[in-house]
Amino acid sequence: MKSLISTLSLLLGSTASLLAQSLPDRYRSDIATAVTVTPGVVFSTNIPQVSTTNLAGVRFANEQTYGNVRVTLKMDIYQPQGDTLSKRPVIIFCFGGGFVGGSRDAADMVALAQSFAKRGYVTASIDYRLGMNLSDPEKAKRAVYRALQDGRAAVRFFRNNARTYGVDPNQVYISGHSAGAFVACNNAYVDQESERPASTFGVNGLADLGTLDGIGDNQTDTAGNPVSGKANAVLSFAGALGSVNDIEGPNDVPVALFHSVNDPIVPYYQGQPFSFLNFVPGINLPVVYGGDPINARANAVGAPHALYTYYLRGHDVHYNRLTLPAYLYSDIVPQGSGFLYDFRLKPGAAILTGPATVCASTLAQTYSIGAGFGYCDWQVAGGTITARDAATNSVTVAWSETAVIRRLTATPYSRQLARGAAVGLTVNLTDCPTLLTNANAFSTYPNPTSGTLQVQLTESLTGPATIRLLDKLGTVRTSTELPDASAASTQTLDLSALPAGVYYVQLTTAQKVITQRVQKE
Repeated sequence: MKSLISTLSLLLGSTASLLAQSLPDRYRSDIATAVTVTPGVVFSTNIPQVSTTNLAGVRFANEQTYGNVRVTLKMDIYQPQGDTLSKRPVIIFCFGGGFVGGSRDAADMVALAQSFAKRGYVTASIDYRLGMNLSDPEKAKRAVYRALQDGRAAVRFFRNNARTYGVDPNQVYISGHSAGAFVACNNAYVDQESERPASTFGVNGLADLGTLDGIGDNQTDTAGNPVSGKANAVLSFAGALGSVNDIEGPNDVPVALFHSVNDPIVPYYQGQPFSFLNFVPGINLPVVYGGDPINARANAVGAPHALYTYYLRGHDVHYNRLTLPAYLYSDIVPQGSGFLYDFRLKPGAAILTGPATVCASTLAQTYSIGAGFGYCDWQVAGGTITARDAATNSVTVAWSETAVIRRLTATPYSRQLARGAAVGLTVNLTDCPTLLTNANAFSTYPNPTSGTLQVQLTESLTGPATIRLLDKLGTVRTSTELPDASAASTQTLDLSALPAGVYYVQLTTAQKVITQRVQKE
C-alpha cells in the first residue's frame, strides 16, 4: 500500500506539502498553534458619519449632522500561521459597546479572532461607525443601520479580495457580541430595502442613510457587477433584532444564537436594552427581540438556526471577564465552529462506487466517489493504489490474491478541506468464468448486440444443457434450461435491459463448460 504522502503528492502536486502527512480535522480542531496578524487594513473609505458628543466614554449622536464627518474604517486580519490553503472561510467579528463605545482591538474580539483562526479560518476584527441617540427609539435605529452597512462593507471587501487573503467568497460569515451581534443578526435578516427601519430614509428632516450596500467601498467587482454584503452565516453572542418578522424561512442564512437568560443588557426574551437604566431621565431605546423569540420565529418558518441557551453567564455569554486573565468560555469556539461546519462546510455524503466482487483474473479495478468533492483521502488494505484521478476522485486498485482482508476506505473533503464521513468497501475474490472458445459448440450473433442475442448450437450435443448469460463479475443475469440439447437449435437471449459492457454466454453440459465473450452496445 502506498503511503498517504505519495497519495497526496500524486493527487495535489505542489500543494501536497500544505496537507502534510495526514489531513487535520480542520474547523473542528486546531490546525495551527499560532496566528499571523495584518493590522489596520483599510476596507471602507470616505464614509459619512454623524457628529458625536463624548460624555464619560459614551458617544451621543447628533443625527442632524449626518455627512458632516467622513471616516475611514479598518480591520485587523488574522490567519493560521503557515497555512496556504486558497479557499478558506472567513469570519468577521464586530465588537460590543452599545453603538456608543468599543473598538476592534477589544480583548474578547482578539480572543475570538485568534481562536477561530487556529482552526483554519481567516478572521477579522473590524471598525464600524459609533454614535447613537439614546432618547429617541427611531433615531437609535439609525445607529444600528449604519453599523449594518459597515458590516456589509467588510463582507464585500473579502469577496473582492478573496484571492489576496486566500478565502472563499462564498463562505464569508459575520459574528459579534452585543451591539456587534445586532450587526450580525441584522445582516442575516434585514436583507431587503423594504425591511429598513423607516427612520433610515429621508424623513423628519433626517438624511437618507442610503441602501444596504450603498455606503462604503467594493460595491462592484472588477467587471462592474454588484457585490452583495450579505454574509453566508452568522454567529451571534448576546444579539437581538428589532423585528422577528424579518426572519423569512428556509432560504435565510444559518444563524447560531448564544444567549444567557440572565442577560441584563440585551434581553433574552424581549424588551428594551439596558432596561436597568429606565429610571434615568431621557433614556428611551427601542424594544428588541433576543434569542428566545428569534428561535421561536425561526422554528415557525423553518429558518436554519441553532440556539445555545445559558442561564448564569449574564451579558458576556462568550467571555469570562470575572477572572484574571479573562478567557473565552471553552464551549464557544467548538460550538460556533461546529455549527459552521454542519451548516456550511462539511461535504455531502460520499457514495463509493466500484466492484465489491473481483475476478482473480482481473484484480485491477477502479473506484470513485465522484467529482463533487475538493479532495479524497484513499486508504487501502490488501491491495495497492496504482493510479488516481484527482478530477474525478477515483483510484485504480490492484488487489492482492493472497490477502486475508481487502478493504478500500475513502474520506471526502470539501473544497475548504472540511472532512466528511468516511465510506468503505470490503472486496472479495471469486472464481469468474474462464474464457474458452469452441467454434464447434455454439455461435452467437449479432455480436456486438444492442438488444437480442441469438445462440446457435453448432455441435451435436446430447443430454440436458444450460445456457447462462453472465456479467463480467460472474453474476448470472439470465439462464435457460435445455432438457435435450440435441433437440435444440437456436436460443434467444434478451440483453436490451442490461447496461452496455462485456458479458459471457456459458454453455454447460454433462461433458463440458464452454464460454464465449459478447459485447452489449
